Amino acid sequence: MADPVAGRAAVVGGSLGGLNAALWLADAGWDVEVLERSRSPLEGRGAEPFVQLIVDVAVPRMVFGRVCLLGDAAFALRPHAAVGTAKAAEDAWQLARALRSADCGDVDHALAEWEAAQLRLGGQATARTCAAGNRSQFDGTWQVGEPLPFGLYEVGDSALRPP
Repeated sequence: MADPVAGRAAVVGGSLGGLNAALWLADAGWDVEVLERSRSPLEGRGAEPFVQLIVDVAVPRMVFGRVCLLGDAAFALRPHAAVGTAKAAEDAWQLARALRSADCGDVDHALAEWEAAQLRLGGQATARTCAAGNRSQFDGTWQVGEPLPFGLYEVGDSALRPP
């Protein structure tokens, strides 16, 4: 007899975060469908020069019923800490972890706990990238040779890291 399906999920967007979410949810026993749509061919992306507007996006909520925002859909961060992909993967990993450990299948409670933790993490990452961007672009206080604030978690900030 096949194992029962833990739940059903549709992942909209086949980015690294979306694909990670799909893989980890499937590994946790969920029936997952990935929906991706691109209006242009995917070949040749990544090597051409481009111009990108840099804005800060931070949402006040990531859960809407049983719909979740992950990665750049929730927090589009300045590139100064190089955490965009890490944030998407962390969102996906923690979502699968929360759903896997949901008591008696209480998905709504698991989503509420996941949202609170990921909003905290996203807010702290946003503050760090904004501070780094302001120092380097506007204040002129960034010193050559100063360590860069790379990484999703600030150095020494073990309280944020999940167990």
